[in-house]
Amino acid sequence: MNNGAFCRKSSISVLERGGFDDTAQFLLRTWMRENGDMPPSSTLMQVSPYLVIFDDQFDPGDSPEILFFGSETAFSSKFPEADCEEETNPERLLQPGFRSHVSEAYHAALHGEPVFETIGTGQLLGPRKPTVIYDRLTLRFKKPVGSYLITYSLEREEVWLSSKEDPQDHPDYSQQMQGFHQSLPAAPSSEFRQHERL
Repeated sequence: MNNGAFCRKSSISVLERGGFDDTAQFLLRTWMRENGDMPPSSTLMQVSPYLVIFDDQFDPGDSPEILFFGSETAFSSKFPEADCEEETNPERLLQPGFRSHVSEAYHAALHGEPVFETIGTGQLLGPRKPTVIYDRLTLRFKKPVGSYLITYSLEREEVWLSSKEDPQDHPDYSQQMQGFHQSLPAAPSSEFRQHERL
């Protein structure tokens, strides 16, 4: 544990018995029904605002590149500045310590294991960011060539460590685009068309 940071893995049977929430259960059922293959884009479009999609190539002890993040994800809410990043990959907004902290699930999912865990960020999100506790499901969906790692998270608790780090002190990102956010490069995540509405 590092400044309150932790990752606690739980059995996937929690979801199979109806735990977590409907979106997580839908994703797991889809993954099982498709035997881990990527379904047609229309299957996941209804839940895409809540998903983060990662590349399947990454270094040991690090998190993969973010290819797509939905507008209703924890990443979008905690890092609204990602919409203003034209050159930098959104994943680089995450502190190296945090990327390492949550990396084990990606490696496990890459080997075909669905991963359900509870994560405490501690102070690893960096300055002017809250401490967050959230549940996360990580699944690998195979493509004809390569695969996507897809995560769905549900926040359980958020704590700001001081009044100086209150969200009201943050810059105004109210002009950010609503809907779906696709990061660079665009080509690998073409299943999700930018700005498409439900």
